[in-house]
Amino acid sequence: FLICLPSTVTKPEAMSFLKTTLEFEALPRYIIFVNEGVLLTTQEENSNIIEVLQALASRGVTVYTCGLCLSDFGIDPNSVQVGEIGNAYDTMRILLSTDVVSL
Repeated sequence: FLICLPSTVTKPEAMSFLKTTLEFEALPRYIIFVNEGVLLTTQEENSNIIEVLQALASRGVTVYTCGLCLSDFGIDPNSVQVGEIGNAYDTMRILLSTDVVSL
């Protein structure tokens, strides 16, 4: 399954949700960050969230950050701290082939 974290999720909510997800044996295949959610994978002040995402990635979860969203916010793609930069094709492929859990 897939977790899609939009911009409406607050940092404390995201942190709590991701840490809880890490405790489960069955993990999502993908976590996709879109809109302002891309800030959670790129900004230094989110290092605690990035650490949890790195732990999830080490257990096989693919973390995608929306490349178009990075561009829209003027964020350098090299600032992505965890996972991969996705594009519209990847995002649609994942959404159409996976059960989606959206927060």
